[in-house]
Amino acid sequence: MSSGESGQATCPQCGGVLTWIAQYGRWYCRTEQAYMPEGYSARAAAPPVRAAAPPAPAASTATPAAVTAEATPPSKPAGRGLAAAALAIAVVALVLGPVVAYMAPGTPGPAGSAGPAGQEGPPGPPGGEGFSDAFIWGHATVTDCTIGPDSITVDIDYINLGNVSASSVVATYTIYQFETPTLTDTGTVSIGTVPRLTAGSVSATSTNLECGLWGQAVDVSFTWT
Repeated sequence: MSSGESGQATCPQCGGVLTWIAQYGRWYCRTEQAYMPEGYSARAAAPPVRAAAPPAPAASTATPAAVTAEATPPSKPAGRGLAAAALAIAVVALVLGPVVAYMAPGTPGPAGSAGPAGQEGPPGPPGGEGFSDAFIWGHATVTDCTIGPDSITVDIDYINLGNVSASSVVATYTIYQFETPTLTDTGTVSIGTVPRLTAGSVSATSTNLECGLWGQAVDVSFTWT
């Protein structure tokens, strides 16, 4: 605003004197309580019809305050007032803590496409392997005993731990008398061919010792080609 416009601008609606509000850069009519449009030129406005002067204020012993063009600013425009209110709410939220909002779950969206395959993991430990040649191992136990005549049944369990078949496998077992270790009975059982990494069992019967050896361990050995 130029100095020549100060105190000379009038309202085009009521003819009242306009006040220049430097804070907002606009003319303000205190009678209409409204701002003039942005870019409003007080000099270009047509001379308005003067409205009747308002009644004089009541007599007061207090000294009236001088009215200046920069008196207490009127209310701010609506847009600026909303911005100030939003700023005040944000400050309160920061002081009082976060505001917990309730959000109703919506309808689930469609499933996304599958992602790319992951990186191949490291190889696992090598699997078990048998001996390079045939190898027969096993154990034997007394599993039955009958009286009159006395007979003892021996079960022989075996397994080929090699990677090739074993041929002409023969099991040789030795039973020791329970109370007289010097008394023994020895026998053989033909098993035949045992494929690689294969287990099996055979039975043998002895009639040379007394009964009463049920559950006793029996020495056993194997031969093969």
